[in-house]
Amino acid sequence: TATIDWSYQLLSPDEQRLLCGLAVFTGGCTLEAANLVTSNSPVPLGELPRIAMYLYDPAIPMEPFPEVPLDLIERMESLVAKNLIYSEERAGTMRFQMYATIREYAAQRAAENVMQGSLAENHCTYFLRLAEQLWPTLRGREAIHSYQQLDHELDNLRQALAWALENAPALGLRIALALGEYWDTRGMPDEQIQWTEGVLKKLPTGDPVATAIARMELARAAFRRSDLERFAVLTREVTVTAEELGNTYLTLDALMRRSKLAAYGIGVENIIPLMQEGLAMSKRSGYTIATIEFLHNLAAVANFGGRPAEAVALCDESLEL
Repeated sequence: TATIDWSYQLLSPDEQRLLCGLAVFTGGCTLEAANLVTSNSPVPLGELPRIAMYLYDPAIPMEPFPEVPLDLIERMESLVAKNLIYSEERAGTMRFQMYATIREYAAQRAAENVMQGSLAENHCTYFLRLAEQLWPTLRGREAIHSYQQLDHELDNLRQALAWALENAPALGLRIALALGEYWDTRGMPDEQIQWTEGVLKKLPTGDPVATAIARMELARAAFRRSDLERFAVLTREVTVTAEELGNTYLTLDALMRRSKLAAYGIGVENIIPLMQEGLAMSKRSGYTIATIEFLHNLAAVANFGGRPAEAVALCDESLEL
């Protein structure tokens, strides 16, 4: 500790503040994250206007992160040169890590300087914005890169969720919603349920659309765990809520989820009319993701029913989209 303290005293005030700020990260950070989280100013929250599970309003663009200033790069390089942090490349992106003993020392210094509260809030807001910016890309051409980025930041995202759970549940819900696709694809239903249920308990009277979407995410996690009874209950409840709200997209999401049961041969006779209704609605509304999902599930039902020609025709229609 004496050696670390001696090295710390040799730093400039700006370098000292930066080192203390870097202690807030778990598992390291990028230059972009270091720039915003360790800043003296709050990280702008931004907005992701979520319309449905898989849809946001592209007319309201998400504000990009600012460019990293040269002086921050120089201070980071100085800390690397003084062996207080180290850098490594992951998937083409440079990340900066801190040794455990130095991180403990820097965190103590941050607490002494009353920095921890603002750092933790900036940390949470930054990773919320990152998760929301990556969410729309998890089903596109950039998906591989986006999943890798979230893999690298998983410890930081968990830390942000933990802080939000105790201090800002509304932000925690936004993080949980943004990570729904990631958790599902990575096969992490238990973690998805843990965090999503946690923030929902803290928000008994939150935004009805966001709450309904969160319950849809819980339904998806239940399906992943083969808890079909809970899946059916949640999707029915969300269908009712979405219809009461008059939200066409959310109604389609709920019907789309329920149609998965029919695709697996469960409750086919009761659900097929809903699937056909949902397909017609999705085509009218231009909700392409839902249209493709309904076509796939109807194709599965046709195949189960011994109608392969019909199944092929439905699959071909979905491929054209």
